[in-house]
Amino acid sequence: MGKFTRAFYYLVMWVISPMATAEPDYDHMKSQLEAFEKELNIYLPEDFLTWEADRSLQWLNQELEKTSDGSLRYYMTYREIFRIQFYKSNREKGSEICTSIARPKPFDIKYRYWCTESLESKISNKQAIQQHRATFRDAVAMDRHDLAIELMMAIGWLQSLEGDIAEALASFLKVQEMVPKEDTFQLINVEFNLATLYIVHGDDEYVGKGIEILENIRTLSKERLKSAPGPEAKSEYDDIAKLASFNIGIAYTLHLYDYQRGYENFMKSALKPEYQLGSWSFAALAASELGRYEDSKALLKKLESLLSISKVKGGYHACYQALARHNWDPETSLKSCFELHPNTTIEVLTDINKRLVKLKGEAEELSALRQFVQMYEEKIEPEFRKRTARAASNNELRRLEIESLLKDEKIRSGETIQNLLYLVSGAFVLLLAALFYIIRANRFIKIQSADITQQKKDLQHVLDHIDEGIVVIDRAARIKPVYSKYSRELIADRLESFTLEQLFEKLGLGNDDTSRCREVMRSVLGEETFSWEVNALQLPDQILLNDQPLFLYWTPIIENSHVEEVIMSVRDASESLRLQQETEDKERLLTVIQAESVGYDFLEHMKQQINELKSFSFDQSFQHVLRLAHTAKGEARSLRFKRLVDYLHDSEQALLCHDLESLRKIGSKLLEEIAKYRAAYHLIWASKPENRSQKSIFPILQNFFVDAEERLKEAGYTLQSKITYEWFSLSDKEWDAVNKILSHGISNSVDHGFIFSSQIGEDVKLAEIEVRLWTEGDRAFLELSDRGGGIHWQALERKAENLGLQSPSREELTRLILSDQTTSMEAATLTSGRGVGLAVVAEAANALDARLSFTDREDSQPGSVLRVSWNRDYILKQAG
Repeated sequence: MGKFTRAFYYLVMWVISPMATAEPDYDHMKSQLEAFEKELNIYLPEDFLTWEADRSLQWLNQELEKTSDGSLRYYMTYREIFRIQFYKSNREKGSEICTSIARPKPFDIKYRYWCTESLESKISNKQAIQQHRATFRDAVAMDRHDLAIELMMAIGWLQSLEGDIAEALASFLKVQEMVPKEDTFQLINVEFNLATLYIVHGDDEYVGKGIEILENIRTLSKERLKSAPGPEAKSEYDDIAKLASFNIGIAYTLHLYDYQRGYENFMKSALKPEYQLGSWSFAALAASELGRYEDSKALLKKLESLLSISKVKGGYHACYQALARHNWDPETSLKSCFELHPNTTIEVLTDINKRLVKLKGEAEELSALRQFVQMYEEKIEPEFRKRTARAASNNELRRLEIESLLKDEKIRSGETIQNLLYLVSGAFVLLLAALFYIIRANRFIKIQSADITQQKKDLQHVLDHIDEGIVVIDRAARIKPVYSKYSRELIADRLESFTLEQLFEKLGLGNDDTSRCREVMRSVLGEETFSWEVNALQLPDQILLNDQPLFLYWTPIIENSHVEEVIMSVRDASESLRLQQETEDKERLLTVIQAESVGYDFLEHMKQQINELKSFSFDQSFQHVLRLAHTAKGEARSLRFKRLVDYLHDSEQALLCHDLESLRKIGSKLLEEIAKYRAAYHLIWASKPENRSQKSIFPILQNFFVDAEERLKEAGYTLQSKITYEWFSLSDKEWDAVNKILSHGISNSVDHGFIFSSQIGEDVKLAEIEVRLWTEGDRAFLELSDRGGGIHWQALERKAENLGLQSPSREELTRLILSDQTTSMEAATLTSGRGVGLAVVAEAANALDARLSFTDREDSQPGSVLRVSWNRDYILKQAG
C-alpha cells in the first residue's frame, strides 16, 4: 500500500509541476513591448515630450473623444495622462487610472513600475516591494537593464524605510554590480542612497559620514555640470546637486539640530522648483527654531500656492509648517501632526513626536506620548519580533540542511574513493611529465628571479635616498614590505607587520580620524575609480607628529579602472609652513602700509569692540552687538584685513545661532590676529603712524572704493566712481558717523544695486557710484547715489505684508528697510543680506540728529539715492 501511495504521489506531482512552475513567455512579451513602443511613437506628436503639462493634457483629452473603450489608442492615451499626472501634478489621480480605468498590461513593465510607485498612500511598503520584485524579474528577463536598475534601487529604498537595513544594503550592492562603470548617474545614485541610510539609521558619527558623502557628491556634480555634453545631462547633474543639498538639510535639521546649516542647504535646494515644497517647509521650521520668524513667515506665505502630489509627504509637510507657526503663535492647531499617513517613515514620525513631547504642559504633549507608544506597538515591536522569529527559523532550517548533507556525504564518500583510485594512476603519469617540465623550466625561473631581486635592490636603493616617507597599501588593506628609509625613521621599522589601525595611530591620528581613514581604505581598495573620487577628500592632508608638522599625500594606483593600491607619501612640512608664515607676515606688512593711520585707529577701536563681543549675553541688546560686528566686518574688508573679515563673519553666524561659546572662541582668535597686525605696525613705525589727513574722508573713501572695485570686477562690472567734496574738517563724532554711512552705503550700492540685483539689465556692465559732501549755511550734506537696479520695492512689499502691513506707502517701506533684520535678499552672503547694513546707517544718522532719506533717483534713471543732512553748528557745540 505504501509503494502504491508513493507512486500515485509522484504521478500527481509529475502532472501538476509543469503547471506550477510555468514561466511567462518572455520572448512573446518582449516582442509585444517593442510593437507597443513603436505604435506609441507613431501615435504621439514628434515633440510631445517637450510640451508643457497643460498642453499635453488638453491634446490627450481631445484624443479620448475620438477613441473607444478597450482599444489600444484608449490604453495609450490614458497611459500618457497617468505619466503626466505621476510626474507633474497629482499621483492620487494617476493611481485611479492605473488601478481601474487603464490597468497596465503584463508586457508594459515601465507602466507597472510607475503604477506601484503611485500607490504609496494606498498600499504598504512591503506590498510595494513584492510588486517591484515581480516587475524586476520581468525586466531582467526582457533585457530592460536600465529599468531593472531603477526597480532594484526602489526596492532598496523601500527596504530602508521599513528598517530592513541589511536587505537594503544588499539591494544597493546588487545595483552596484548591475550598473556599468561608465554610468556615472547610477553610481552616484547608489552612493546617494548609502549616504541616506547612514543619516536615517546611524548615530551622530554616521550622520556626519553621510553628510560628507553627500557634500562630495554635490561637489562632483557641480564639476561635471560644467563639462556636461547637453542640456539633459546638465539638468541631471544640477538635480543631483540640489537633491544633495536637500538631504544635507534634512540631516542637519532632523538629526543634528544645526538649524542654521539646515536652513542654508534648504535654500540651495529650493532653487529647483520640484523641491520647493519640501525645502521651504523644512526651511520655515529651521528659521523658526532660530528665532528668525520673519523669514519663516515669508516662506510659509510662499507655500500657500504650492500643492503636494503625495498624500504621505503632504501630511508631514503640513505638520512641520504648523510646528514652525507654533513657535511664535502657541494657539496654532497641531491637528495635522496627529493625522499622518500610515506610510509615514519612522524617521519623520520619531522627529515629529519628539518635537510634540517637548511642548511641556500642553495637550499635544500627552497625545504625542500616546502616538510614541502606538508607533512602538504597530511598527517597531512587530518588526523586532518578526526578525527574531526569522533568525530562529533560519538557524533551524540551516541545522536540518547540514544534517541531511552529512548523511548524503557518507554515501558519496564510498563512490568517491573508488573513483580516486583510477585518478591516482593517471595522475602519476602526469606527475612524471610535469617533473620533466619543471626541471627544464627551473633554469629560466632562476634567471628571472635574479632579475627581480636586482630590481628590488635598485628600488630599495632609491627609496633609501629620498627625503620622503613612502608606504604602499595593497588591495587587501595590508602594508607592502616596500617602503622608504625615511618611513622607517619617522614611523617605525618593519611596517609590513603593522595593521592599518596601527599605522594611523603611529602617525598620531585620533580615534575618529583613524576610523575614518580605515573606512575610506575599505571603501576604495578594489573598487572603481568613482569610489576614490567620492571618498578621498575625507583623508587627512596634514598632521603633527612629535611636534613636527607633516604633509600627507594619497595617490591611487589604477588598473582596469579599479583602485589596486594606494601610496601614502609623508613629507616634512616645516619649510612649507615657514614660507607660508613668511608670506602671511609680508601680507600683513603690506596691508598695514596701505592702511596707514586709518588701519591703526581701526585696530585700537576693535580691541574694545571685541571685548564687548566676548562679554555679550542675550540680556543685552542683540541688535546693537550684531550691528557692531557687521560694521567692523565692512571696515576690515575695506582696509584689507582679510583674516579679520572671516572671523567677524563667523561671529555674526554665532550671534544669529545664539552660540555664546563659539562667539567667545572667535573673540579670542580676533584678539590674536589683531596682535599680529599691531606687531606689523610696530615693525614699520616705532609708534603710531603719522596721520597725514586727520579727520578727512579721502583715506576711507579710497579704501571703500578699492574694495568695491574688486567685488564688482569679480561680478563682471567696471566701477566708475565720482567724488565731489567741499573740504572742511570733520569732528570726531561726524567722522565716526560718516565712516559708517559710507562703509554700509557703498556696500549696499555694490551688492543690492548691481551684483545681486534682479532689476538690472544683463547688458549693463558699468557700475556708476557717486559720493558728494557739501555745506549750505549751517547744514552739512552727504549724498551717495548709484545707477544700479534701484530699490526692490516689490520684495519690500512682500516683507511688509508678512508683518501685517496692508498696502504700505513708500515712506513706510523706507522706514522698514532702515530697520533691523529687514532685507530684500532671499539669503545672506559674506557681505550682505542680514538686514544690518542700512540699520547701521540709520543709527549713525541718529547719532548726528540728522535727516535721512533713501529713494529712487529723481532723473528717471534707474538707481538709488541715500542722503543725510545735519546741523554742523549744533554738533560742534556739543563737541566743544
